[in-house]
Amino acid sequence: EVEKRVAIQRKNAQLTNNPVAFNKQLDIASTEFGVDKRIMKAIGSVETTSGKNIKVSRAGAIGPLQIMPSTMNLIVNGRFKADPSLGFTVDGIKTNYEMNMRAGTWLIKGASKKFRNYGADKLKFIFADHNTGSQNLNKARDLAKSKQLDHTDWDVILEMLKINLKSSAYKEVKNYVAKAMKAY
Repeated sequence: EVEKRVAIQRKNAQLTNNPVAFNKQLDIASTEFGVDKRIMKAIGSVETTSGKNIKVSRAGAIGPLQIMPSTMNLIVNGRFKADPSLGFTVDGIKTNYEMNMRAGTWLIKGASKKFRNYGADKLKFIFADHNTGSQNLNKARDLAKSKQLDHTDWDVILEMLKINLKSSAYKEVKNYVAKAMKAY
């Protein structure tokens, strides 16, 4: 057990402050899950400056792809339940950067499928889903539908998020999506 933790710490250190190794690991995860590598690199760039700034966020998100503990639980035990053969554990996603990157990429695979028919705004929805969470994005989409507005139009959803979220959370998702689109 101690040897395993030491090996993980060494691997984590190799990914920290080393954008080349960080992006190579994202490439591996992207290939494993069939996700556009540019999406993952954009997320990695915005979340932790490609591994240069890995720390727990103000909101409590953890690891290179800044996954919330509640989302980790959903990946392992809940609504998002990953196939057990992937080997995801909550502790692993928290402490093993490689597993965090794989789990984050697995989540983005789901978002990519969910928003595959969203045309030109597809990437914005994928990035927003990662940043604000599926629940907030689903509420905004439901609100748009209830107002008979186009729930696949990013500008409409941004207005619905403005209604549903606190001002700071709304600004964060708006800025996050803009940064991720620029990094893409």
